[in-house]
This record gives sequence, structure tokens and C-alpha cells, in this order.
Amino acid sequence: MIYLILSILICILATVLWIMYKKNGNLQKLQQQILQEHEKQMNETAITYEEKEQLLLSNFDQIQYGAQKVHQKELEQYKNKSEIELNKLSTDYQKKLAQSEQNHLEKVNDLEEQIYGLKKQVRNTGEVATHQILREWKKSCIRRGVLKEEEFHIIPNIFIPNDSKKGERTNRQVDHLLLSRTGIYVLETKYWQGTVVHGLSKEDAGVFSFLLEGMKQKGNGQNDERTIVFVPKIIDDESGNIKKIIQIHSYGEPVSQAKSTAYVTKIYLADQTNMSNLYVTPVVYFGYPQKDEKMNGFLDFSNSDVQRLSTKQELESFLDRENQKEKRFTVVQLQQFKEIIENANYI
Repeated sequence: MIYLILSILICILATVLWIMYKKNGNLQKLQQQILQEHEKQMNETAITYEEKEQLLLSNFDQIQYGAQKVHQKELEQYKNKSEIELNKLSTDYQKKLAQSEQNHLEKVNDLEEQIYGLKKQVRNTGEVATHQILREWKKSCIRRGVLKEEEFHIIPNIFIPNDSKKGERTNRQVDHLLLSRTGIYVLETKYWQGTVVHGLSKEDAGVFSFLLEGMKQKGNGQNDERTIVFVPKIIDDESGNIKKIIQIHSYGEPVSQAKSTAYVTKIYLADQTNMSNLYVTPVVYFGYPQKDEKMNGFLDFSNSDVQRLSTKQELESFLDRENQKEKRFTVVQLQQFKEIIENANYI
């Protein structure tokens, strides 16, 4: 009986174990299915998320690209507008500048015409004749190879600013300024008709000293020099008869004029160039009219150290001698002097 009961219990236990085994296997399958299903859902969710992410990124890129296009278009429009405004401003400025330059040029031309008119008024026949002699001498030297064009400058009829002791500015007229590598020369031209008696003092005049008494002259020394000119004239007297007379004229002292002009020129050039060792040589040229040579002459009693010349040949010989001296200035310096002197006429 006991064996039977044990057998029954064993059978029941085996059945229960088998049932539990079956259930456990089903549970594992179910768990496996649930895991697979969950994994499948997770994969689908991940794919959906990636797709949405890609879609969002794509939409963002499109929005950003669109914004860039709009910005670039606005930038180009602003750039084009700025270029148009800038071109307009530039055009207006160029017009105003051109008008300003035209107005300035007209004023300069007017000023040059005024200066030319003033120069023309003070220019005399003697200065023109002297200028022609100087030009011919320079051309001859260039042809002979003893002088180069840039080594000698002839500047006629100019005005040098001169500050007086009272602080007033005046202008000193220069008949001819010669700029050479051997020196700087002020040429004072006197084209007087008649017989010129230069450097006459009371001591030299002798019995004719009374002629000097009525002439106003600075200084009271016994040997103060005077220059007088005897000019022959033909007149009709009260009876209608033709008579020859001699008129006596005093036109000033050319040597002192030349010295003063040379000094003013030296001071001005020294101030403009900072060259303290400059020296300007004064020269007086009595170029009386050749056509009236019989009625003209030159007597020189002066003891002055200023060079005095009375004929074309003497002037040319003087220039030849000076041109053979030692060179003191360079071509560049001569050009600088020339520009300074020419600009001085517009101050």
C-alpha cells in the first residue's frame, strides 16, 4: 500500500514538474517575444527619430539658406545703392574741383596779365637791347661748347621783395639777374642818350663843380660821386630859328643802385636757401643807343670797385672772363635760385 501511495505521489510530482517546466518554457518564449517586440519598437523609434532629425536638419538648412539668400540680396542692394551714392558724390566733387581749378586758373591768369602789364610799363628799350646781347652771347657760348644751356640763366625785369628798416615790404626792380655756375650777377642797365659823365666829384669837376651844386645827393663828402648826362637838343627859338642846345640831366647814381639791388637780392636768396655765404656781384652797363653814336659818349671818373661797362664788346668780354672762373654753384643750385626768383614775382 505504501508503495502505491509513493508511486502516486511520484507521478503527481513528476506531472507538476513537467507542467512547471512547460510553463517556464512558455514564459521564456513569451519573454523572448516581448524582448524582440520591444527591440523592434526601439529600432523603429530610432529610425523615426533619425528621419525626423534629418528632416529637421534639412528644414533648418533650407531656412538658413533662404535667410542667407535674403541677406545677400539685401547686402547687394545696399552695396549697389552705396556705389551709386558714392559715384554721385565723386562726380559732384570732381565738378566742384574742376570749377574751383578753373576759377583759380582764371585768377592766376588775371594776375599774370597784371604783372606782365606792370613789367611792360617799366621795361625800356635799353633793357630789351641788353637782353638781346645776353641771349646772343649765351647762344654763341653754347655753340662753341664753352657753356651748357642749364649753366647760365638770364632772368630779365624782375621784382625782389625787400623788407625796409621800418618793417615795410617793398619790391626792388632788377633789370637783369644772371645766374651762372661762377656767380650771381645783378646787371643794372642805363640806356641814356647823350654824353654820360660818370663818377664825377667836386674835386674832379674843377671849374665845372658848380654843376654838382644843384644836384640832390645823399652825403656831403667832398668826393661824393655824381653822374650827369649832357643831352644835345635842337629847338626853335622865339624867332623861329633852329638852335642847338645842351641839356644837363641827372638820373641818379647807377653804381649805388646796383649795389643796393645786389644786396637786396643776396639777402632774399640767403633767406630762401639758408646759404649764408652767397655773394651777388653788381654790374652797371651804360648801353647808349648805337644809332645815335655820334651824339653819345661815356666818360668814367669813378673810383668804385663796381664793374662798369659801356659797349657791347665790353659786356661780352666781361661775361667771357667771368665764365672762365672757378665754378661756385651746381646746376641744381642754379635751378633752385631760378625758381625762387621767379616765384618771388607772385608774392
